[in-house]
Formats: sequence, structure tokens, C-alpha cells
Amino acid sequence: MRNFLEPIFAEALEKSVDLEPENESLNIENPKGLFQELVLKNGTDVPRYKTEKCGGSEHEPSFISRVFVANRLYGEGQGGSKKEAEKCAAENALSKLRQRRLI
Repeated sequence: MRNFLEPIFAEALEKSVDLEPENESLNIENPKGLFQELVLKNGTDVPRYKTEKCGGSEHEPSFISRVFVANRLYGEGQGGSKKEAEKCAAENALSKLRQRRLI
């Protein structure tokens, strides 16, 4: 399945992601949306986020989120809110695809 999905992800990400030339970091306005779009274009399961509080105080909590597709971990992120942690997890998943030279 990996051999099938990777070329499709690579092609879609290549068209959708802007790279900053000086450090080649991902510059994505909506990483969760982009990751979901790529997954759904391939007819696989929708991305699922598992987010839990991992520390911090009541006023400054810390959350960790993991994004899975078909029970496979694609990315992980941490943030001060569930939304921020999920965004970081999606960015991490997209970054991993880029590191594998799929984008």
C-alpha cells in the first residue's frame, strides 16, 4: 500500500506546498486541511487525531496530538490547545513526507 500512496502524496504535495528558499521549511496555511485532502484523494481512511493533555497547569495546559491514517501513525505535535497540537501533528506528517523526498 505504501508504494501506491507515496507517489500520489508526492504529486499532490508538490502542487500544494510552498517552500521558503532560505530554509526550505514548509509554509502551509492549513496543514490539517492539506493533509486530509491528500489522504481523501487517495480513497483511504480519513485522518484521525488522538489528542490528550500531557501537562502544564490549569491555566496553561499542554496537549500532545497524534495523527493516524488507517491506524498508522503519520505525525505528532504538541501545543497549548488541542487545535494547536493537531495542527502541529499535521505539519509533522507533511514534513515527514517531504523528508522522504516525496515533495
